[in-house]
Amino acid sequence: MRCFIAIPLADELRDLLSASLSSSDRPRSVRRIDDALWHLTVAFLGDIVEGSIPKIIKALSYIRDCPGTIALHSFETFPAHRRSLIVAAGSAEPAGDWNAFVQDIRNAVRPYAPGMDEKAWHAHITLCRANKNEMLPPWRKDFGPVTWKPGGFALIQSALSETGPIYRTLHEFPFKH
Repeated sequence: MRCFIAIPLADELRDLLSASLSSSDRPRSVRRIDDALWHLTVAFLGDIVEGSIPKIIKALSYIRDCPGTIALHSFETFPAHRRSLIVAAGSAEPAGDWNAFVQDIRNAVRPYAPGMDEKAWHAHITLCRANKNEMLPPWRKDFGPVTWKPGGFALIQSALSETGPIYRTLHEFPFKH
């Protein structure tokens, strides 16, 4: 089963991004992702054995501290070398605490996720995708910044379908207050 760890968006943030994206002059050859699926990915685990889910939940249950805030500041094409997405891009502050948080999560799940993506982590939320095999022109629209403090993270299953991914939350990990 394909899984990832993500930070869900607060409803107010989702509504603000949705309204701002709707009024933007974004490239037209994109498919907007259903707003309900928007999230900030922390770690893409790839395919994992279903029986390892309880072990992953136990390993992640010790991570309880919110590392800081996320400030979203622009819509832009992403990644730079392949521009197939439009994202809400931002920064995570304090950067060192966020990098440690991401590394702690990766270290906790590494024994159960041998195909985990180990790329450098960037704070962004995927909002739109280019049509298949299409590269988008460079584009950026500044807004905000909109700063938010996440309330926790979640382990999510991602099943691919002909109409797009189907997400199922397997476990939520609230941050302590």
